[in-house]
Amino acid sequence: MALLDGKRALVTGASAGLGAGVARELVARGARVLMSSRSTERIQAAAVKIAEEIKTSGPAPGTNVWQAPITLAADVTLPAAAATLAEAARKALGGLDILVCSAGGPPPGDFSELDDAQWEAAFRLIMLAPIRLIRTCLPLLRESGAGRIVLMSSVSGIRPVKRLLLSNALRPGLTGLARHLAGELAADRILINTIAPGYFDTERAREVQEAIARQAGREPIEIAEETWARIPLRRPGSPEELGRLVGFLASEENTFITGQTLVIDGGMTVAAE
Repeated sequence: MALLDGKRALVTGASAGLGAGVARELVARGARVLMSSRSTERIQAAAVKIAEEIKTSGPAPGTNVWQAPITLAADVTLPAAAATLAEAARKALGGLDILVCSAGGPPPGDFSELDDAQWEAAFRLIMLAPIRLIRTCLPLLRESGAGRIVLMSSVSGIRPVKRLLLSNALRPGLTGLARHLAGELAADRILINTIAPGYFDTERAREVQEAIARQAGREPIEIAEETWARIPLRRPGSPEELGRLVGFLASEENTFITGQTLVIDGGMTVAAE
């Protein structure tokens, strides 16, 4: 297992779902983690839950010391948030080795349902927020000498997902961003990769299933069961499984993977229809 003893990490969108799963895994592997999301109450509750779980189950095997995560509420769609988070990492952690850009997806909808405001909000969330965070955190990541950036995308960036036009259109931009920056940042020994999760057991996944069910006049459980049936492993993923992938990519055991989009979907996107 790739350990992260003493590494300093910032994880956005960390109050629930995949972001919280990533934060938990980094803490368990010994990283000092700054967790962020828009809600003070939710991010603090998530941090307490992570600390309690690790106290009970113990950290990852081989981890010598772990610390409870710290938190800061910030809306990454606002221009000032990136600088606030970078400064918090500098002051609270002493620097930054790992940046994980995660956030909930935009609302479901098809073309006729979406107006300019929704398109602009989705762009700020999916593309502009990671761009600002990377730009602002780069000085700290360069000082690290072994910086790691992980961008959370979706399988919608690989192939379209029903009712998720905003995500289908904008997620591929994260792939292009990581591919370009892999070349620019290599001289600073900074590795950047994108993760494309499939269907995971999260609040966000249930919201999408409910939206599809409402449009079709069906029950959400029917949509969920049909979704799981398209996955060769016949189940959704867990945030912990995704966290383990991020834990490796963020570690110094990852020495040669950069500019890639890693799909984690139980085989769904490669399964024969």
